[in-house]
Amino acid sequence: MTIVKNHSHSLRALLALASLSITCAHAQIWTEGDSSVTLSPPVQSYSGTTLSLGVANDSTGSLTIENGGALTLSSYLYIGGTRSTMGTASISGGSLTATTLHVGSYGNGAMTISGGTVSVGTLSVGRYQSTTFSTGTLSVANSTLSLMALTAATYSSTSVATITVSDSTLTVKSDITLGNLGQSTTTVTNSTISADRLFLASDASSMGTLNLSGGSLKVWEAHIASWGASGSMNIAGTTVTAASIIVGRRGSATGTVSMTSGSLTVTLQATIGESGSGTINIFGGTASLATLYIGSGQTGTGTLSVTGGSLAAGHIYVGYEDGTGTFAATNQADGITFTEFSANSGGTIALSVSGNSLAAADTLVFTVNNGMSLAQGGNYIINLADFTGTIGKDDTITIAIVGELLGDSADASWVVTGYQQTIEDMELRAFWEGTTLKVGWFAIPEPASAAALLSLLALVAAARRRK
Repeated sequence: MTIVKNHSHSLRALLALASLSITCAHAQIWTEGDSSVTLSPPVQSYSGTTLSLGVANDSTGSLTIENGGALTLSSYLYIGGTRSTMGTASISGGSLTATTLHVGSYGNGAMTISGGTVSVGTLSVGRYQSTTFSTGTLSVANSTLSLMALTAATYSSTSVATITVSDSTLTVKSDITLGNLGQSTTTVTNSTISADRLFLASDASSMGTLNLSGGSLKVWEAHIASWGASGSMNIAGTTVTAASIIVGRRGSATGTVSMTSGSLTVTLQATIGESGSGTINIFGGTASLATLYIGSGQTGTGTLSVTGGSLAAGHIYVGYEDGTGTFAATNQADGITFTEFSANSGGTIALSVSGNSLAAADTLVFTVNNGMSLAQGGNYIINLADFTGTIGKDDTITIAIVGELLGDSADASWVVTGYQQTIEDMELRAFWEGTTLKVGWFAIPEPASAAALLSLLALVAAARRRK
């Protein structure tokens, strides 16, 4: 056993090919050769300022805290601190307290926490660029982590971070940033995660993926892909709660959120494509969104697709402030309800009906409790390609029910496509019966009748203009 005591920041303890168990106070340890540091009974605690594992080029360093071992640092812990180095750390039934923890700072770092407790100010995984190594790996299981901030793939487009969390609790007082400049992949299973803000792929060169399965995630704000980045969040059985979420924000950012089960609750505002490109896919689960913007701003492109599960939202805007938005939905969803609905000229509503039943409860795609506004010039489509029922000459199917049609919304033109059966001299059209959108058969006018009808419509329009 080697014990090093040093109050000077300039002195380094050089530990070449040594196995080290430490219990002392206020020391600074830098391992320049291949070294290992173990905290385990009977010598199980160390308190100092800085510990760096893997400092000299091509060196390796390891840290093991187990069986109640405890490491307390008033400053930094580096795991893989320098280029071409490899640092590893393992905490099993022990604890770690530090101001800053870097897993893969300039080198290659890997940390495993199992049944441990970690309290750190800033934890970064895959921090800087390196010509040889720039990767960080963090694996957490059955543990409790309390952090001020968590960053992954932080300062370089070539940095790579991989984080895996299972059956654990992660509490972050400030921000979680997964893919700041580099590439980050995070998988969370049956864990409780909370933070002030979540940034997933936050700058031009970054890519971030967050896979959630079970457990819960609660944040105040969630930003999925910003400023030209590419980010995706996948939800499977997780309870996700946020006051606001932006998917695809600024520049050429591309963000995607997909949910197969679980729940997504946004209590204030959800924006899909805010001067960027964003998509939310609801394949299953329960989504509850307050005010919802799909495609916001001149360069904003957003898509909300609901093919399963349920959606309840407040006021939905499809194509907002010159944005391009698409709301796509099917009657196979468990229920889609809005408080109010506004589709602007840059908006597309694409509805699909499948099955073979003509009953309104089976073909209904969505409901609007209050008013619905459809701008002229928008794209409104009803696709019946997967509908196998027989729509007879006098039959209709119900597509949507609204509380009130605002303005000239009833005059907005719908396209009905895909139905495989035909009736001679008739065509399927969408029409409003009061405040219910339906599809039924209409006779095709004879050419002369059609011309007369067009002339009459032109006269009516001219009369209205004179008034």
